[in-house]
Amino acid sequence: MNRRPGRSVYASPVLVGAVAILVVVVAVFLAYNANNGLPFVPTYSFKATLPDAQELLPGNDVRVSGTRVGQVTDVTAQDEGGRPVAVVSMQVESSLKPLPRDTRILVRQRSNVGLKYLELQPGHSRATLPEGGTLPLANARAAVDLADVVNTFDPKTRAALRGTISGLGVGLAGRGEALNRSLEVLPATVADLRSVMRTLAARRTDLDGFVRGLDAAATVVAPRAEDLRAVLDRGATTFAALAAERGALGRSIELAAPTERAGARAFRVLAPLTATATALIRDATPGVRQLRVAGPTLAGALRASGPAVGRARAVLPSLDAVVARLRTLSRSRDTTGALQRLTDSVGVLTPLLTFVNPFQTKCNALALWARNVASLASEGTVQGTWFRFLNPSDPTQLLPRSTPSPDLHQITTPDVGQHGECESGNTPYLPGQHIGDAPGRQPDATDQTAPGTIPEMVARERR
Repeated sequence: MNRRPGRSVYASPVLVGAVAILVVVVAVFLAYNANNGLPFVPTYSFKATLPDAQELLPGNDVRVSGTRVGQVTDVTAQDEGGRPVAVVSMQVESSLKPLPRDTRILVRQRSNVGLKYLELQPGHSRATLPEGGTLPLANARAAVDLADVVNTFDPKTRAALRGTISGLGVGLAGRGEALNRSLEVLPATVADLRSVMRTLAARRTDLDGFVRGLDAAATVVAPRAEDLRAVLDRGATTFAALAAERGALGRSIELAAPTERAGARAFRVLAPLTATATALIRDATPGVRQLRVAGPTLAGALRASGPAVGRARAVLPSLDAVVARLRTLSRSRDTTGALQRLTDSVGVLTPLLTFVNPFQTKCNALALWARNVASLASEGTVQGTWFRFLNPSDPTQLLPRSTPSPDLHQITTPDVGQHGECESGNTPYLPGQHIGDAPGRQPDATDQTAPGTIPEMVARERR
């Protein structure tokens, strides 16, 4: 007897359609909740307090040693002791549970156009952070964005920097061969410099006494500063004459090395004479009052110095050549132009250094940026490092608007020490729109960096 073949499940259009709809619904549900984590996957949730969210947004990564371990779920503003702070909620992998209470928090730059991520640096404390706990504000570390570094320079400083770079370009143009020769002899120069440094560091040199003497001389000269300025102003004529002798000045510089070698040989020849003259002066001091008695001794000393003086004649031709070159240099018209350009370059560089100096000496901004940007060029995924261009995911700042975004925070020219504040790295997080200077007065310092900090941090992260 023949049995009727069973019906296949694929033969029912209704059943196939229902399965397809179910698969689509599950896929849409997973895609919609992707930014909040996959369902049924255990996570470890906690919060962290930051002085400034620095444009951190929900959905941004949470990373440990460059590896993504979770995401930011919420960013809110909160008042803590009269100071506004940002409270960041996050979910990370349950394998990190529990984190030590001394875990450090740092908002870092993921791209050059504003995308951020939150980095965790686990500590070594035995006390741990429970589920739903909050890392305190003391665990947050300051960071300096690339935008803060670029916005440091105001239009006047940019113009001064442009003039300095232009002057350096003119000064180095066409001198590549001379620069290469300078680099070639640099190792020998540094080797000779060691003996000079040892001489300066020797106790017999009394460098400390020399500096104290300079300080005393500067104290005496200070009341006559106006007169000295007048002397320097009149000296501009001399500098103009030197600038007019540019070609002769260059030739003189080229001859400086052989002149130095000739001088070194001359000093070696004169060393016995110098020693004899020193002994002569020392011995002659008590004999000045009794010159008649000391006469024979003085004559003997002069006879002893005769051979040394005769050998010193060998250096006279070299000295004649130096004097001749100096005479030619003083008559050249190019010398005046060179010195005038040098004076202009120093004048342009002065306001730049005056403005940029507190940027590093007070706020340590450049060192903090270099410390934080180091891992951006070394950490990442198979697609590349984090030092690439990505857009922030805030739609109110991506789409065209007639007015600025209501959540836009933008400091056009942050104060980095010029007026006693270090806004970069200390800017408080406030809800709403804030364009211009940061509200309130910020601290006058940021984190301090020290040699060895970055390698130690990298080694700790690798462990």
